[in-house]
Amino acid sequence: MRTKLLLLISGLMFAVTLCNAQMTILHNFTNQEFPQCHLLQIGNVFYGTTLEGGANKQGYVFSMNKDGSGFKDLWDFKDTGTVAGNYNGSTSRNSLILLRNRLYGMTYNGGEYNEGVIFSISINGGGYKDLWDFTSATGTYPCGALTLAGNKFYGVTASGGASGEGVVFSVDTNGNNYIDMHDFSPANGYDPYGSLVVSGKTLFGTTENGGTGNEGTVYSIDTAGSNYKTLVNFNNFNGAYPEAALTLAPNGTRLFGTCEGGGSGFYDGSVFELDTNGNNFKTIFAFNYLDGEEPLGEVTLVGSKLYAMTDYGGEPYFLGNIFVVDTTGTGFQDLYNFDAVHGQYPTNGNDVIVSGDTIWGIVYEGGTNGYGVIYQYLNTPNGINTINADDGGLKVYPNPSNGAFTFQSTVVSGQPSEVEVYNMMGQQVYSQTNIPNSTFRIDLSNQANGVYLYRLISLDGSIVGEGKLILQK
Repeated sequence: MRTKLLLLISGLMFAVTLCNAQMTILHNFTNQEFPQCHLLQIGNVFYGTTLEGGANKQGYVFSMNKDGSGFKDLWDFKDTGTVAGNYNGSTSRNSLILLRNRLYGMTYNGGEYNEGVIFSISINGGGYKDLWDFTSATGTYPCGALTLAGNKFYGVTASGGASGEGVVFSVDTNGNNYIDMHDFSPANGYDPYGSLVVSGKTLFGTTENGGTGNEGTVYSIDTAGSNYKTLVNFNNFNGAYPEAALTLAPNGTRLFGTCEGGGSGFYDGSVFELDTNGNNFKTIFAFNYLDGEEPLGEVTLVGSKLYAMTDYGGEPYFLGNIFVVDTTGTGFQDLYNFDAVHGQYPTNGNDVIVSGDTIWGIVYEGGTNGYGVIYQYLNTPNGINTINADDGGLKVYPNPSNGAFTFQSTVVSGQPSEVEVYNMMGQQVYSQTNIPNSTFRIDLSNQANGVYLYRLISLDGSIVGEGKLILQK
């Protein structure tokens, strides 16, 4: 028994090590930067901005190679307020976009009125231009990224405008012809923190507050500034407080998004979808704290799967996680739980970049210095639950599960074999012998939520496969 427990502990250490090996920290921010943006990928280089830090402690624009090398501070914001039309901005919580070999973005503060600016800069960090200084009359404190449609940028501000509750604006790409297109109000929604998305001549966005339920809205507006419509009024049951931008399906007819709160069950946030005309709203997935809480970022759509992060929740650290769920609402997987060392609280609209089996993202806090990280996560199709076996392999699904786990293996087909399951204390909680088929199911619904180790043993006593099971009821 002592030997068996030692082997079990070794197996558990292997499982933890393998899980950590999937997460690689490409960059630890060091000087109270607190990055609060999406990564913009151009070829093999990422670009982004920070809220603070840099030479002037007012944030900066950075670049970094995709493999984590070559991190550069390209431009340090330093808003001195010296020359009208030539301010440097301050505290960028906004993401960048690319247009004709230049980066365009916004700062939350700074500018002639200290209420934010629109700026452009070359991809090598030179040629900074102050394109527009926000004012209280026409919108202050811009949020999200600029959206390009035709020869104009579109965006939102968190406050300012006629009602002081934020605006939808348009501006020429050279900074001319700024227009306050729509003034938000409690009745039609306010506090628009996410970027806009465009389909044809229609813009779509979210407000965190307001609407008939006073818990946020989804809205649309023409690029000409007319025909504003509230498509969804959130009311807690169908979600509450959406902070992130929407994601448009490739066919241009469906929208996907996240809510910080609400949703059925525990009201810990949700993923939702709807038609671009506002019909067929559906909650795809509702969170329950164990599998994540408060998804503040937008979802990344890859095929039929949605990838994103939550700001809190996720066992065992409850510091936020990376998750994936099918657009049908099935197949939810808690891919990685942040543990402070690898980041924590991936907050304020940060999304992920997905390419094949790899996910990249940026996290607001945590890491070696506590000021945020850029990470790379290897998302193998079945994570550590796919074990290479002698003549095929072993799969376990769904994992996490509320109790029933299905095992599928070509190795055990027709062979008497045994499955054993242990808790993290090394105590056996389940065993089944004489398994005749390649696919079989076990039921752990009588066990407590947590992580368990399984082993599949052949007739001659050799281990066919092993891994972890996550029980979430």
